[in-house]
Amino acid sequence: MTRRLFASLLCLGAALAATPAPETAPLQPRARERVAPPFAPLAIDGSTIAARDRRCDLSGIIPLPRVGSREVLDNAAVRLDGQALMPPALTWTLRSPGAAAAERRWQHGPWTIQTSYAVDYDGFITLDLTLSPAAPTTLSSLTLDLGFTPAAARLYQVPAWGPTRAGAFPASAEVTTPAPGLWAGAEDGGLGVYVASFRDWHGPGAWLTLARGTGGEGLVRLAVIRAETTLTAPTTWRFGFIATPVITPEPRHWQLYSISATAEDLLHLAPNALIWSGLSDHYATFSTNDPAGDAARRADVERLHAAGRRVLAYTTYAHVEEGDVEVAEDWCLHTLAGRRHAQPVGPGSKARRLYCCPGSAAWVDWKIADLEAAMERYGVDGFYVDTSYVITTCANATHDHGWTDAEGTRHGDFLVWSMREVWRRAWETIAARRGEAAIYAHHKSGCPPALAGFTSAFCDGEQYTGSSIRQLTLDAFQAQDAGGRSARPPSSSSSTTARRCSDCAKRANTTTPPRASCWPSSMTSCPSGTRASTRCANSWPSATTSASPMPSGRPTTPRTTPGASRAPRTWSARPTAPPAVIPSSWSATRPTRRSTAASRAPPR
Repeated sequence: MTRRLFASLLCLGAALAATPAPETAPLQPRARERVAPPFAPLAIDGSTIAARDRRCDLSGIIPLPRVGSREVLDNAAVRLDGQALMPPALTWTLRSPGAAAAERRWQHGPWTIQTSYAVDYDGFITLDLTLSPAAPTTLSSLTLDLGFTPAAARLYQVPAWGPTRAGAFPASAEVTTPAPGLWAGAEDGGLGVYVASFRDWHGPGAWLTLARGTGGEGLVRLAVIRAETTLTAPTTWRFGFIATPVITPEPRHWQLYSISATAEDLLHLAPNALIWSGLSDHYATFSTNDPAGDAARRADVERLHAAGRRVLAYTTYAHVEEGDVEVAEDWCLHTLAGRRHAQPVGPGSKARRLYCCPGSAAWVDWKIADLEAAMERYGVDGFYVDTSYVITTCANATHDHGWTDAEGTRHGDFLVWSMREVWRRAWETIAARRGEAAIYAHHKSGCPPALAGFTSAFCDGEQYTGSSIRQLTLDAFQAQDAGGRSARPPSSSSSTTARRCSDCAKRANTTTPPRASCWPSSMTSCPSGTRASTRCANSWPSATTSASPMPSGRPTTPRTTPGASRAPRTWSARPTAPPAVIPSSWSATRPTRRSTAASRAPPR
């Protein structure tokens, strides 16, 4: 028995005993009677479901989104061996304010096909596509084809650790390296598409293709099966869709979201004060603090409240300091070699932070309790959340992350659904205690639409410094920072709005001018009742320029980009390159958007 086979058997044994992560767990949505602010209850009308002013028509297999009065997709289809699947009407199996579910099942030749949907109140739709053969059956291709309207086919972004893959929607492009998904759209709206796992994708070549049609439309193909593949048992592929944004952002000037609490002479510049490490004995945790220091910490928070500032505490959803708490193997993010991953907390530091995976339900439970401890013991209003990335993969078989291909090579799974679980629960926990959540997030690859609904503000940092800034074309900048990428509405109350601001004041002596832009807000209400003007601009960032294979350490002092200003909206012009040749299987008879009154009318 070879070493590789032995390792694979060990991983398989662990996976059989695992509590599956959200990427691979059976789709079993549960009713949610409460919806965290500022969201509204889901509204269902026939085959259409609405999350605020975003509506998705589920009469076909792939959701057809509409943002306000704007359609994002003109058509969409799932093709099996080149033939578009035509599903029957779906049946809603769950209707509740915060979650909904639907399914359908039909026969197509030798296949029994089932599509199952779960919809969350932020508008994220999970689609499970299952093919069940009556006997071993071979297929040669399975694709998801999305036709973006010419108005929506302006920009794109594929998140990754490597060089930025973003900019004007291309005449032709292929992606062969696995990624969690893509976003495509325009400044005023778009669609995020996600892949839960590549474990049942087969064949050589590109899994993702983008092309420009002769009429200016954008063609996106996700090629699941690219070579003859025989299925002997039911096989399920999981996808995620989220239309962006919830509402059209209003252009305003850029502004800071928070200032380091030690920069007392600058606190008036932002509505929030950020305490970097003063509330933690160990890296980014609170429940393990020595109670002897609680009185002094609470006094620091109360002093900032008295100055009219809300208080954020530095943390992450993905780390714990080694030795701070006993860490079960199930908590850990594993490398492809099956080992834990840890790094020094900072340059020259002897303390090490261990990477944890939100695919572990036990880790998520512990972290939510840790956040509650910070709010209860110290009175903080929210958190700055660092280095919790969907572009990271995990191969920990104890919670069913990772898989081994036919050649014996180990692969990891991206963490989109797992991250959504911890981000949603954190958002709801803070909102339940404070009436409204305040989460200031930092992602090296930009704030993904899948998490933006549970993010108050976004801090763009390392991807716009050093050599990476030279890779940032104007089109790429707009694709990463356009308001259309955001998936979160502004606050419905008078307090802090959904804003994305510069990574500008990480240390007490840092006075970096703002380089970012924000969601609109008319006024900000501070804890003391003091009100201050907070006019902001639109957009969320998303750049992927760091070549580092794993997240970096503690926050560092950012560099200033001279002359930075808000991206002109005219940067979104489509490329002038000649249209690409449309693949032959994209026939003129492909299914188009239904234009019935039921699908066009606003849901009741």
